[in-house]
Amino acid sequence: MAIYLNEDESQWVDEQVTLLTKIQDHPDQFSDEEIKNHFDYFYKTVCSWQNKYPTQHLSNFWAIGVNYDGFLPGKNPSFLGLYNELMDFVKEKRMDKPQQYIREKNGKWYEVEEDEEGNETIIEEVVFPPEK
Repeated sequence: MAIYLNEDESQWVDEQVTLLTKIQDHPDQFSDEEIKNHFDYFYKTVCSWQNKYPTQHLSNFWAIGVNYDGFLPGKNPSFLGLYNELMDFVKEKRMDKPQQYIREKNGKWYEVEEDEEGNETIIEEVVFPPEK
């Protein structure tokens, strides 16, 4: 059974998605400090849900965002890319969304989806172009 946000949390996420869209569409209307503050509020709020939704999905959210020190907060593309990547984690409002990754098995590479219990489902074989 999927784990979804409650109504208040869902509405809050919708507001955050709208805010990030405004930041991306009109960056000149926001200072670097304002963007950093919006990001920090978003990040800390979602991280606070880990006790309520102790899922691998939220652990991954935390792990990706915890050390954004390498990014200059504000309007730069790297920071906005991080903000967007983390928003993608929650905008569907599902807190146990399966992880997708590429892994090798028996000499072949596959796109794999892994659920919260660690069950893997092979989605498709990945064929890389030959090296030159």
